[in-house]
Amino acid sequence: MDYRGWNTADWEFTYTEDGTGYRTIDRGFVVNDHLGYALMYTAKDAQWHGDLRKDTWKTLTKSFKPKG
Repeated sequence: MDYRGWNTADWEFTYTEDGTGYRTIDRGFVVNDHLGYALMYTAKDAQWHGDLRKDTWKTLTKSFKPKG
């Protein structure tokens, strides 16, 4: 996938902790020959499709700026 012109991969997974289900998205990307980043967001399964989760992920991905 493409994220702001960088080579990117999204990894989504679920897990259960203390009886509560969670879902995570981990976006890894390379910004140059020597530097890569990952943005990770986790929410409870029941809240994954809610507006708060969607808005938070949107803000995180839009506001990220690489070092430099």
